[in-house]
Amino acid sequence: MMKSLVVANWKMNTTLADATVLATLISNQLQDLTRAEVVLCPPYIWLQEVAAVLEIAAPHMRLGAQDCHSGHFGPMTGEVSATMLKDLCSYVIVGHSERREHFKETNGEVSDKVQSVLQCGMTPILCVGELSK
Repeated sequence: MMKSLVVANWKMNTTLADATVLATLISNQLQDLTRAEVVLCPPYIWLQEVAAVLEIAAPHMRLGAQDCHSGHFGPMTGEVSATMLKDLCSYVIVGHSERREHFKETNGEVSDKVQSVLQCGMTPILCVGELSK
């Protein structure tokens, strides 16, 4: 039987203190959860700190990124590639409705991101069919 996947997408929320406290609280509450794989997806800026919390408090939980650029390297100011994420993250959210609506991402661009994530040995969490509010 496949495990369920529970993903917490923190979006553009939390301070550093909030992120570490939240990761600690979630890990403490879900210590005995074995029926599902739990993935925390904090903002990029807190990935390293949340990874440290999970390594100590919840090695059974996984870290995910909220998005990535399809390229591996290059002059893309402010972007984060799958290559940059692969040492920290197990998952990457791609194709989120907010990215499609506000950044006009196409299915082709989302497909390129999925390929990039797979090439880096991570698992894409492909969002389809949802509408942003």
